[in-house]
Amino acid sequence: MSAATTATLAAIFGGAFRDPQAAQREVPVRPGGPFTPADNPSHAFSEDHARLLVAWIWAGVSKNLMLTGPTGSGKSSMVEVFAARTGWPLFRVACHGRMEFQELVGAWRMSSLPGGGQEWKWADGPLLAAMKFGGILLLDEGNFLHPAVIGGLNTILDGAPLLVPETGEMVTPHPDFRVAFTANAVAHDSDAANYRGIQRQSIALLDRFLVGTVDYLPSLEESKILHAKCRHLAGPFIQLLVEVAGDVREAF
Repeated sequence: MSAATTATLAAIFGGAFRDPQAAQREVPVRPGGPFTPADNPSHAFSEDHARLLVAWIWAGVSKNLMLTGPTGSGKSSMVEVFAARTGWPLFRVACHGRMEFQELVGAWRMSSLPGGGQEWKWADGPLLAAMKFGGILLLDEGNFLHPAVIGGLNTILDGAPLLVPETGEMVTPHPDFRVAFTANAVAHDSDAANYRGIQRQSIALLDRFLVGTVDYLPSLEESKILHAKCRHLAGPFIQLLVEVAGDVREAF
């Protein structure tokens, strides 16, 4: 990893690791740049999630990560905060059913010339940018994508280069290029009825990912986050908010 420094796992994940030796292990991080997201200091990682992210970025288990779980459980924010604390560029895409593969790759756009006039210039999409910069492509709610779009990603998920027909450029993925894919009801089970428009994903796709589940935090952890974010709120009121949220989720 070029221009890397190091940081301890404790500095990245807070108190997620209960083993002091593991918490003080140093890993390479990047200096950050214009595509690195802002940190959320109040975000809390569980030890399971911290270990999953370590396996994804540094242990070489897989360059592709899929996070499943209910809406609002923090799948996307987990990746964003991790990128912020490790300096990784992040290219986030809000997926939808009408998105085409070309939107991820890029397009020709009209741009203004310094002396007047206009010309067509190629603009890289989030996929090409992540491949070139060595960043994370975050496909938010990726199972809204049409299977044809997912099919276009299969060879890229395998680490193959991408030929851009419009420019003739062959883009070889940077060694640090990673893909994160968040999804609801990825198994298309009974929960799928709660998420209209999601697409059933193939076994071939799932086999290309390191898969983890993100659920709602325990009430104590949620209370701690609210205390950190909303210091003006009284403790009993925060406790009431957490209890109401839990009741709503259970009723749903």
